[in-house]
Amino acid sequence: TVIDLDRAAELYRERDYAGALVIYSAAARNGTIAQKQAGLLATARIQNETGKHGDAARTIQAFRATASPSAEQDRQALLLLGSSLFAKGDFGPARTALEQYMELDGPALAYAQIYLAQIDSRDGELDSAADMIAQAVQADLPADTSSQAHLLIAGIAVPRQTPDAATRS
Repeated sequence: TVIDLDRAAELYRERDYAGALVIYSAAARNGTIAQKQAGLLATARIQNETGKHGDAARTIQAFRATASPSAEQDRQALLLLGSSLFAKGDFGPARTALEQYMELDGPALAYAQIYLAQIDSRDGELDSAADMIAQAVQADLPADTSSQAHLLIAGIAVPRQTPDAATRS
């Protein structure tokens, strides 16, 4: 297989994931270090988008083990790792990856904050979740992501009634 990353990116944009994966896999196996890194990162993205979250997490870990990925690639990998682990239900490791992403001040900080707010909410850390999501909604988010964030805020803000309070009403 010819390693043509531009062609693979074109196939990816056309949602021909199988065709793109052929090229990305060839790059990961037989390419230069830069091609291998690009192939692994793109493969992980496709795996995550197609619901193969465990495979995506393993591919990202292989990517991060390569020689000196660029800072931008490493940021992308951390956010992708966090979202993959979140989707798998591995919330502790997801939190670690997302917090590392935040420390690097990546450009998609609001997305990491939304994931972390969901983890905090799930763990009963409602104040932390509310703070995190409030920061996220300050970003210029696409409409669907902004709606998701506002729904999360609403879910956090709903007062929790105890059984005693419900009987006194």
